[in-house]
Amino acid sequence: MNTKRVKKDSEIVLERVNIAIDRKDGTINRITFTDVKGNIVVVDGTGWGTGFDVLVLAPVAMVKRHQVSGKLKGIAFCETYESEHEALARVTEIGVEADPCELKVVEVPEEA
Repeated sequence: MNTKRVKKDSEIVLERVNIAIDRKDGTINRITFTDVKGNIVVVDGTGWGTGFDVLVLAPVAMVKRHQVSGKLKGIAFCETYESEHEALARVTEIGVEADPCELKVVEVPEEA
């Protein structure tokens, strides 16, 4: 789960809330509030004397990738490459064996 530090109160949006409390040695380290829509607010007190950080879900960063897909010897395949050069090299490698073979640009979640 990717989170980000809340800068404005308007970033905290919750409806019908469930609360989960994480404790260690009797001390509350983190409180997680989750509403029925899946919105989450985390109050994290694990810092060194800095007080609580309030966190919300961060949007997933998307990146463009080059995808090669088609059928090779009757088996469907789909491969993703960082560069167009790599994707085109793969299309050249499989040549006419793949029917059909499609090259397109797609957006996928950035890998952590």
